[in-house]
Amino acid sequence: MFGRIIWPVHEALAADVARDSWAWLQYGLSILAGLTGLIVFVPWALERRRRPETRFQWKVSQSGEAAGLDLWDGEDVPEVPADQVVLVEAAIQNVGDRPGEDGLINFVVPDCLRLVSVNNPDRKVIVATNLTAGLAPEHRVHFFAPTTGAWSPGDWVSLHHSLELVDPEALEDPLRIRLLFCVSDTRFNESGKRWLPSFIRHFDVGNAPAGTPWPPRTEASAWRAFVGQVRWVHSMPHGRVYRTRGERQDTRDIVFMPIRPKGSRSGSSANAP
Repeated sequence: MFGRIIWPVHEALAADVARDSWAWLQYGLSILAGLTGLIVFVPWALERRRRPETRFQWKVSQSGEAAGLDLWDGEDVPEVPADQVVLVEAAIQNVGDRPGEDGLINFVVPDCLRLVSVNNPDRKVIVATNLTAGLAPEHRVHFFAPTTGAWSPGDWVSLHHSLELVDPEALEDPLRIRLLFCVSDTRFNESGKRWLPSFIRHFDVGNAPAGTPWPPRTEASAWRAFVGQVRWVHSMPHGRVYRTRGERQDTRDIVFMPIRPKGSRSGSSANAP
């Protein structure tokens, strides 16, 4: 009985299927539609995974002069006199593979500092509260909020600010403050990195100082140059950037030292009766 059931099924499966011209046309159109969808979807998916990413770079001049700007490492905490004007350069570079579209920059300092934008001295500061840069108990801060504008891969956005204490004479103990540099963009993901590598050009090549040929020459073969562009995108410097969806943050600390010994007052004298 089992054989009588299986045999008709086997014959049905083995039977030839006759297709007319309309059936072959439908078959061809189905394959064409599938290939078209794949061709359209793959570039769209690749474009969606492209994102801008941020590299932070800080420089500081303890003399307040632009000629004295030096790279400011995250572990370095400079100590300056309370009456000294400090110049800070806060810069970001797009190290991703897509231009930034609507980036917003916040440079935030506690309200005990007088904040001036060297790029635009007439710009008015914005007052708010921030638990990272503000001092207890009110955590009031001053900040600027310019936009990045057109921010293509490899481009830098550099801001210069001068900082000085509002009332240096009143400082009796060393005051450690934190400067916050924040960049927002809707294309930032939460992790600051990706599972798969991307094709990213080397941003530090293409230089040719005076006396060398132009355009710059490379000794690498075309294949090696192509392979060298396959890299992982991640925020920089590694281990320093706080990452959330749509935002990147970095900080630096600086200590203002009192200009007079604790307890002394302006105009007082050790020999006064």
